[in-house]
Amino acid sequence: MKRFLPTITLLAAAALAPCAALAQSASNTEPARPESELPNFDFGDLHVEQKFNMSVGFRAVSGPKVTFSGHGNTVGDLSQALDPSITDQARQYNDGFVGLDQREGNPADGKTNTWGMVDAKQLVNGGQDVAMHLYSAEVTDGGTHQSKQGSDFGAELLVTRDMGHIGKRLQWQLFAGFSVNSVSGAARDSVTASLTTVRDLYSLAGQTLPSGPPYNAPSSIVDPNDAEKTIDTTVLLGRAPDSQGIDIGVGDSQVFNAWKLKGTYVSFRAGPTLLYDISEKIKLSISAGPVLMYSGTTYNVETLFLLDTGGEIVTRMEDSDSKVLTGYYGDVTLHYMITERAGFYAGAFFQSGESYNHDLEDGDTAYSAHIDLESLNGFRAGLQYKF
Repeated sequence: MKRFLPTITLLAAAALAPCAALAQSASNTEPARPESELPNFDFGDLHVEQKFNMSVGFRAVSGPKVTFSGHGNTVGDLSQALDPSITDQARQYNDGFVGLDQREGNPADGKTNTWGMVDAKQLVNGGQDVAMHLYSAEVTDGGTHQSKQGSDFGAELLVTRDMGHIGKRLQWQLFAGFSVNSVSGAARDSVTASLTTVRDLYSLAGQTLPSGPPYNAPSSIVDPNDAEKTIDTTVLLGRAPDSQGIDIGVGDSQVFNAWKLKGTYVSFRAGPTLLYDISEKIKLSISAGPVLMYSGTTYNVETLFLLDTGGEIVTRMEDSDSKVLTGYYGDVTLHYMITERAGFYAGAFFQSGESYNHDLEDGDTAYSAHIDLESLNGFRAGLQYKF
């Protein structure tokens, strides 16, 4: 038994040594914090400065100047004019028609019971003859016609990035963004034109129209003595005209052109900005830079020919086109920050781009709309947000 006592003593000392060390360590540390007390963390090093600013707003801009010119449009078709000697073909006019005879047996008297007229002025020579007309007008006007210039409201989106300070109150930024505005123009005016009239004359051979004009044959009325019967009142007309004449002249009050241009142009711009801190909330910026513009337009020309008889003839031409243009841009803007991150802006701007022509051509017809984007100015405003 005495032989094992030293061994037992060494094992007990080894087991109690860690406990003594823990007791000594506990006596040298601060008292434990109450469970309700939270540790104090310093987040100062985690603050991130907002470097970007996004602006969304509208642009009120003076519209592009649009000028119209051109000539050559032909209104009316003279190809339907037939030789007076042809008797077995229907004839179509701007103020009437002469069709093939529909009478039973088709009598060989050179007459037809199928024809019509629309205007009392077609009765000529004391009402003894009927004049049928084919009209044509070729626009020869060489002048220019200015569209009324108005203002247009569009939208814009810009993003700027803070690049650094120049002194205490001045800093510089880089911006990039785009805006969308419309381009439009319209004008209506009388134009000089070369007028051609084919005049076919038909004799009524002493007959009197039962009604009208307008008058269409065959015609009939109800028998006053028997409501179930009709009385034929058709006036016969020659299958071919007795004479044909062609009149050529110049007019400036019967032909009207209506020009219309409509489309959209998108402006992509980028460059530097100088921002001056007037106060903590109010800032003033000046920006300038190049502009890339994409303009897409639809252009149409409508020609109206007022006829002496038969109403009017209208023709319409239309074409779409697009252009990529370059220019430059500048603005002065006042900023007011409502909070550290959000605010609004308002300012004036100037934008200059290139001019171009939208041409409308078809054979000998050549019309052109000149779109001037060189001097655009206006007002811009909206909201901005720093992030």
